[in-house]
Amino acid sequence: VYDVSNPTSPDFVQYIPNRDFTVEFDTDADGDPDPTPEQLSAAGDLGPEGFKFISPEDSPNREALLVVANEISGTTTVYEFSPNQDIQGTPGDDNLEGGTGDDNINGLAGNDTLSGLGGSDTISGSAGNDDINGNRGDDRVSGGDGDDRVNGGLENDTIFGGNGDDNLIGRLGNDRMLGGSGEDTLSGGQGRDRLNGGEGNDILTGGASIDRFIFAANDEFSQVSLGVDEITDFNPDLDLILLDLTTFTEITTTSGEDIGDEFEIVESNGDAGNSEAIVVYNSTNGALFYNANGSDGGFGDGGQFATLTGTPTISAEDFVIR
Repeated sequence: VYDVSNPTSPDFVQYIPNRDFTVEFDTDADGDPDPTPEQLSAAGDLGPEGFKFISPEDSPNREALLVVANEISGTTTVYEFSPNQDIQGTPGDDNLEGGTGDDNINGLAGNDTLSGLGGSDTISGSAGNDDINGNRGDDRVSGGDGDDRVNGGLENDTIFGGNGDDNLIGRLGNDRMLGGSGEDTLSGGQGRDRLNGGEGNDILTGGASIDRFIFAANDEFSQVSLGVDEITDFNPDLDLILLDLTTFTEITTTSGEDIGDEFEIVESNGDAGNSEAIVVYNSTNGALFYNANGSDGGFGDGGQFATLTGTPTISAEDFVIR
């Protein structure tokens, strides 16, 4: 038994042999014991000969370790401490790292560098132009105010840009990305990602796999609140564009369905403004329009909300109402 009140200098208190065990051995045809190697080792170790605490600063994986030397087997066991941490920055420029647990990291003000390492972390840059990396785990990462670079990391992350012109990177996993206000750049990476640029003129790249590009402002359509986003890699065979009924109020299609005959393809912006369809695609320049007033001239309270790079060939089935 050791007193670990001070883990860097544990005190030996008492030796207690671990003799309280029973093991049932296999028997041979004559009924004599015929133990397997696993049964022979079931007695375990009588007790630790000693142990050493390794601080996070000295640890090869930056986590506190407890190394135990087992007296009888001659083996060494390494135990890793992975507590969940609550880490707060300062008003200055901080460099903060979490651990392998589920950490809560807040950079506060300043231009901070924040890293979650392992675990499912919650990371907020708050004010300032921050560089944030969730790394491993299903992280919830927010840039806050300022022009931030926010990298979700390796698994299924939820990534918010907040205010400012942000660069959001999903990398691996099925990520949910919301740019917020400002002119943001969202890159989903690998995985089935959901990208919503939010306010401003944003650049959206789904990356590999099946992606969803979401247009929803939690209010009726306006180009000020929605902007005109560029979708750089829309693949009609894999991807979908989701239109929210709260924003695109003139659409009558039921939620969960494609827009059917409320969609039309034209060859000029002028034809788009005179179309009877509600969602109109200019196949010559890739512009997507919300035609709120139907065949009346212009777009009424609508207007352009996206551009598809490369003018891919699309149809009503590439849009789903939500």
